[in-house]
Amino acid sequence: MIKRCLCNKKVLLILDDVDQSDQLEMLIREKDYFGLGSRIIITTRDERLLVEHGIEKVYKVMPLTQDEALYLFSKKAFQKDDLEEDYLELSKSFINYAGGLPLALKTLGSFLYKRSRDEWKSALDKLKQAPDRKNFQMLKISYDGLEEMQKKIFLDVACFHKSYDKETVIKILDSCGFVGTRIVIHKWHGRLFVKSFDEPGGRSRLWLHSDIIHVLTYNTGTEAIEGIVLCLQKFEAAHWNPEAFTKTCKLKLLKINNLRLSLGPKYLPNSLRFLEWSWYPSKCLPPRFQPDELAELSLQHSKIDHLWNGIKFMIKLKSIDLSYSENLTRTPDFTGTQNLERLVFEGCTNIVKIHPSIAPLKRLRVLNFKNCKRIKSLPSEVELESLETFDLSGCSKVKKIPEFVGEMKNFSKLSLSFTAVEQMPSSIVHLIPSLKEIDVSGISMRDASSPLVPVKNIELPKSWHSFFTFSLLPRMNLHPVGLVLASLKDLHFLKCLNLNDCNLCEGAIPEDIGLLSLLEILNLGGNHFVSLPASISGLSKLRWFILKNCKRLQKLPSLPSNRRLEFIVQMDNCTYLKIFPYQPWMCSAKDVFITSFNCFSLVDHEGSSFIIYLTLKKFLQESPRSLSLFSIIIPGSEIPEWFSNQTVGDPLIETLPSDSNSKWVGFAFCALVGPVQEISPTAEELIGLERHSIYFRCLFDLNTPACPGCCIGVDDVASDHLWLLLMSRQDVFLEPNGRPGTYWREKCDNKIRFLFYARSNLGEKSVVKVKKCGVRALYEQDAEELNRTMKQYSNKKNSFYEDVTDYDFDKSEWYKVP
Repeated sequence: MIKRCLCNKKVLLILDDVDQSDQLEMLIREKDYFGLGSRIIITTRDERLLVEHGIEKVYKVMPLTQDEALYLFSKKAFQKDDLEEDYLELSKSFINYAGGLPLALKTLGSFLYKRSRDEWKSALDKLKQAPDRKNFQMLKISYDGLEEMQKKIFLDVACFHKSYDKETVIKILDSCGFVGTRIVIHKWHGRLFVKSFDEPGGRSRLWLHSDIIHVLTYNTGTEAIEGIVLCLQKFEAAHWNPEAFTKTCKLKLLKINNLRLSLGPKYLPNSLRFLEWSWYPSKCLPPRFQPDELAELSLQHSKIDHLWNGIKFMIKLKSIDLSYSENLTRTPDFTGTQNLERLVFEGCTNIVKIHPSIAPLKRLRVLNFKNCKRIKSLPSEVELESLETFDLSGCSKVKKIPEFVGEMKNFSKLSLSFTAVEQMPSSIVHLIPSLKEIDVSGISMRDASSPLVPVKNIELPKSWHSFFTFSLLPRMNLHPVGLVLASLKDLHFLKCLNLNDCNLCEGAIPEDIGLLSLLEILNLGGNHFVSLPASISGLSKLRWFILKNCKRLQKLPSLPSNRRLEFIVQMDNCTYLKIFPYQPWMCSAKDVFITSFNCFSLVDHEGSSFIIYLTLKKFLQESPRSLSLFSIIIPGSEIPEWFSNQTVGDPLIETLPSDSNSKWVGFAFCALVGPVQEISPTAEELIGLERHSIYFRCLFDLNTPACPGCCIGVDDVASDHLWLLLMSRQDVFLEPNGRPGTYWREKCDNKIRFLFYARSNLGEKSVVKVKKCGVRALYEQDAEELNRTMKQYSNKKNSFYEDVTDYDFDKSEWYKVP
């Protein structure tokens, strides 16, 4: 009937909430059936339906942006465009809760209209426990339309996995036997579907702290429970009934973190598919635990000293992670777990015995023994044909790695840093072309009490010499053996190369390092060369270059010009570095970060000001579209007077230039930072690397960020330094999620706040403090003033840029876009 009526007619057909394939099959089987100019609009939660029927144009409805959500909520909650100041923080909490859903924003806003602050707070507290009933009833329609498997997936995501990234959630769902399905229902509201039983033990999923404690303390669990997830923010102790899991015979997912129990479980259900329990309290798994469906087992920081005795057949087990289980002395027998893909024993400092059944695990992709300091030997031969990552870093007693039997086409990462490896297997040769990441940092470092193996006793196959050889080279320390790289040309797939603390001296790095066309990370820190090969400029993919503690380095080569989103150069404590030549990459990458803490040969008092002026001028002469953020830290004790707005301690407040001003380029910031004098040398020695940071934030008000902030990690600071930060105008109004935003600009009376502060990342006292900071808006015409200022320095000695004083700043191509 419908077809006859609409045949060959120009129609607008709207098919709403389509959830079955036959609905489309019956109504729009042939697109040419309707008249010319017809339009068909289909809404569905299942994108596959559209794909299967060849729908050409698909529009994915996205949640509201922050600006749109603010506007809609204000309209409903205050009957006007603006949020009220007294309700600002509460409004943000409701908006975050709604997650960009228009329906939720409208319902919540309307409910809160003309209610007091106390009523708002009460409503927010209730929402955290249970969603609004009106929203719930509307969303339940969507839930009821799902298939049974989809409902289970939705409930798992809503109850357990709302804070995890997509890939992690998919991995957990796969482990629990679910087939990945796209679910488009607001995740917060799934929890109410579970709370159909007053007694928590009768529910299918438990995630609330109080419910879990109740069930496992009083042993009130039932076979209804399919998942338990308890992830505490702070570590706490509890006393559970050891028999607590006896009745939970259908439990599939068990995840417990940051909980210390006095007694471990006497029983774990064999129905488990995913088991993650940090600080697991028992010495081994329950003897009758035989989970045939278990896919993932993670017991980090556990008291396990052995996982199980004898052979356990678990053919579906893919991953075992016992990281930082310091009581563990031996690995289990892997004979019955031949499908393992991941084995992690990182930080198991007392493990001694590696069971030989590890050798034939042909599906193993990751093998991690990092910092297992008591391991002395590994199987002499392994058949790990699927292996991708092999990490022995920190295994200081391992002198030999196994021979690799068979093809290992996916072998990409080898970490041997700070091992005692003296002999490389001959089989390593055919693996070199596939390697993407090599870490041999610290391989020549030994304890003073342990004699270094003589060069003549070091056995290396001739083919391995194509990568590196040991050689006698002049050095300042007592152990004269250093690493000399002979050729790197065969490592053309390499993305990361870590040669930190390898005693590399002048000439040790070959020119063909520039042939590593895919290299992204290069760590040459802690070595003894004076200069570097010019061919480094050919590393077009390089995004992170580390030269920390290269105390003899005097000159850098021209660095690569790349189009990466971010480029980082760290040359802290390069105390002899004198020349920092012109860098074309400054105008190529989107964001550039350079740190030169304690590089005192680079600059003196006048030199630091000159560097800042020159960098400002270059920034102005490059298109702001190509360089969004430029950051550099150099020694210096005074912010140049050019920064007209300066303050001590308080946030900087600056007036925003008009959007219509096309000459406005962005903002320049400068912060003076220095060491905290009252921290004693003894305390400084105890401070780990980059446990302290200097932060920069840009705010529209005290709590509303105008753009993503940034921070610089600090190892140690010997004296005052200057942090110069240049930000293009398009970066100023980026929301934290990276999308442009305009709403808050209109609400802040054209005032913007900038804040610098220092903080320890571990709660201890920071070794650095911000003494002063300054800001100035950048305009294109400022280049002329900077040019005149730089000419005043043209006859002064400066060692930061090579031969900089020989140039005419008006005519030279030196600072122009190449």
